[in-house]
Amino acid sequence: MKGAVKPITIGHCLSVEPVIVDAAKWIYQVHGYGPVQDIAAVYDFAQALAAPIASVGTYNELAALTLKPGKWAKCNALGMFRLGGASDKKITADVQGGIFYGQYPDTVADILPALLRKADFSASEIGSFAALANKGWSFYSKEPVDVGTVCRKAVLDAGGYLISDNQGVWQVGNAFAPKAAKPLLADGSAEPSVGAILERNVADPLWQVEVGYNPCWGVHSASDISPKLLELAGSIAEQDAALELVRETADLAKATAEAAEIEIDNMGADGMLDRSEKIDNQRLLEEAAAERSAIASKIGIYNAATEWNAYVAAHEALKAYLAPLLADITVNSPIDRAAFKGRWATYREKHQAVWNAMAGDARTVSTWAGTSGAGKPQDNATVGAKAGLNLLDQNGAAIVTLEDGATKGAPVGTDVGGKPVIDVISDLGKIAPIEVAQVEAGRAILNAQLLAEQRRQRYEDITHVSGLPLGPVVARIDQERVQGDKAITDTVSLIGQKRADGQAFILNGSTVEIEPGKSLVSRLSELSSLTTADVSSAVSARISSYDEVLTSRTGAIARQVDGLEAKINAPGGPIAAAINSYDRTTVDPADPTTKTVAESVRTLRSTVGGQSSEIAFILRALNGNEATAQLVLTANGKVSGLRLQGSTRSIAFDVKKFSIEDPDTGKSYFVADANDGGKVKMYDVEVDRIKAGSVDSPSLAIAATSRSSFATLSSDVACPYNTTADVISFVFDKVDADSVLKVQMFAQADHADDLIFTGEIVVDGNVAQTARVRMPFDNSNSRGSVPITPFAFVSGIAPGSHTVTFRLRSLDTEGPTYVRAGSTLEVTELRRAAAAVVQTNTVVNGSGGGGGGGEVLE
Repeated sequence: MKGAVKPITIGHCLSVEPVIVDAAKWIYQVHGYGPVQDIAAVYDFAQALAAPIASVGTYNELAALTLKPGKWAKCNALGMFRLGGASDKKITADVQGGIFYGQYPDTVADILPALLRKADFSASEIGSFAALANKGWSFYSKEPVDVGTVCRKAVLDAGGYLISDNQGVWQVGNAFAPKAAKPLLADGSAEPSVGAILERNVADPLWQVEVGYNPCWGVHSASDISPKLLELAGSIAEQDAALELVRETADLAKATAEAAEIEIDNMGADGMLDRSEKIDNQRLLEEAAAERSAIASKIGIYNAATEWNAYVAAHEALKAYLAPLLADITVNSPIDRAAFKGRWATYREKHQAVWNAMAGDARTVSTWAGTSGAGKPQDNATVGAKAGLNLLDQNGAAIVTLEDGATKGAPVGTDVGGKPVIDVISDLGKIAPIEVAQVEAGRAILNAQLLAEQRRQRYEDITHVSGLPLGPVVARIDQERVQGDKAITDTVSLIGQKRADGQAFILNGSTVEIEPGKSLVSRLSELSSLTTADVSSAVSARISSYDEVLTSRTGAIARQVDGLEAKINAPGGPIAAAINSYDRTTVDPADPTTKTVAESVRTLRSTVGGQSSEIAFILRALNGNEATAQLVLTANGKVSGLRLQGSTRSIAFDVKKFSIEDPDTGKSYFVADANDGGKVKMYDVEVDRIKAGSVDSPSLAIAATSRSSFATLSSDVACPYNTTADVISFVFDKVDADSVLKVQMFAQADHADDLIFTGEIVVDGNVAQTARVRMPFDNSNSRGSVPITPFAFVSGIAPGSHTVTFRLRSLDTEGPTYVRAGSTLEVTELRRAAAAVVQTNTVVNGSGGGGGGGEVLE
């Protein structure tokens, strides 16, 4: 961008056209003077892209991201964003603009001081702009502008004025602010002082004054907007009476709204709603209420609930706003002109939107019963679709699946990417062959190509197109013929234009053929264009389609062959792109191997300079017991893909490396690869459960087989004689259904004399293990002290939360038994592998302890 003017964005700007700063990495800038508040949305071909996959802080981070086409990321700190791929369409963005002096200004009152500071005005020269504090404003420019021009435009758009007082301080005022009238006296007896008064002729009143509000900074022409499939091709002879009525009513509503808009614009122009204008507003409100009732009686049959709810909300908001103003119609009331117009404008917008929605939906609720004749929309829904046209469905979503696309097929009489089509199709068997589908598809595509070529050549002969240096061709042939016991009817039409430097044709042909025990119906259509100004770099494009239905005494076949191709004969080799598709259904009970077949083969191929890449997708259902799906990707002989087999419930990958990508962050996680040792090596993979005996590893993390939790006494617990005390308890969350809990108490027990007590491990109120300790001491000065470690293995407990407790009952009459602080109760969940070890050793429960002169009883 050296030498170029940086763009500037102020306030919330809609649809700005960014400046590209790095064409190699598709990096754009919307503001070149520091950070922006946010880049809220990016549009390609007037279609909003999904949310950005990343927001980074530096240019290097932005440039280093790995982005896929259709994805984008942003760097608010530099006012930049980056696309995942090149686009030849118009790129725009919605931006919450630049941050100036630590603040994001989006009102005139905030924007003007920031701009004046940028122009080196001191704080003492910047006055109060509070009069325009509620006036939002935005500005965007890619050209040099001076601060004065921008400031004056901001104030003018807000309905104010900008002046410098006699102290050199900049001030603003609201031209529509209500003020009390002051007399102007020529005798100088009242302020402001007036030297003389001259009355001039009164000008005509203003009418339809245009006030700037919130501009769209990047206006799209028709070619900048992705066309939607608004109406199907073909003509409609009749429409339901309801459709016409709704359309007429919508048009009437629009005209009425326009008239009301003029009337509303004239009201309150002086910042006052006078008495007569109040009466007019009452009338308009009554009309709105009546029309709302009329719409409510119809809305139920249309898919317009969203528009209806928005309309009702706007109507209620308008009524609430006007209610206090119309409470007393005998006096004039001051109003905020912008708010007054805004309420009415929102109501009119939602009112028109609900009628438009009803009119649009009427197309779908009408039936085709009133439509007759050939060429109905469903007959040729996608005929004539241009190559590369971005088709959208009724919800605005792109039609991307091949079977939904309007352009399919194979080139006629040419190779695809330098290879015959039959070879291209047969290449699809590199992973796991489905030769029948591939060969059938290749044969059908070639047959369709040859048939189209023959019929066009036939027209060459009939119309002498080759003999004409230039001129149009419009021809149609209908013929019937009988060959033995076979009857054939052909209808073929051709529209063409051929010149010395190129040609273009639309070819359509239909055939019906009947013979004993067999009938065949086929239809062929093709659009082709060729530019031959330079034979060495001829440019061609084709869209073709061939449909065939065949029935016999024993079976039936229905198949379609479709496709498109674009090609340039370049000196370094052809540059071509092609999409082929083949669909077939067959029923033949007499065939022992393929009684029923439904299969679909689709290929996408591109060729540049001898290098080629291809994507093939094969689907096949056979005899009600076999289903196969296969995806093959080939890039210059390197093949990868996958195959799903329904009957064996298997999936096979033909890949060197296997990764999983997070769609939210765009991050790729490397899982495994096939190494040269004939094994699959896995990397950073987390596994929750591993089957016992299946792990072949010198070491295994303890968390893979067990998980523990414990609680520790913070203070001593005294257990009186002949009393059972809950020493320590906590809740443990068990995860696996078939795991075993190991519960163990590590306790330090003390007594003033003898140690005689029982300890119990309790799970959910059930005693899992009892440990008995009896340690008498003969010396009168002796004191009993011993560590004990009773434990238990508990199985058969369901996953969930369980309460684990250690109890102690003192049996010595000479004072309490103490369990000292620091004693710990531990619970370990032993998962499959660990539990298998426990069962092998047949350990059920136990206790431990020790001490001089006593014994531990189990």
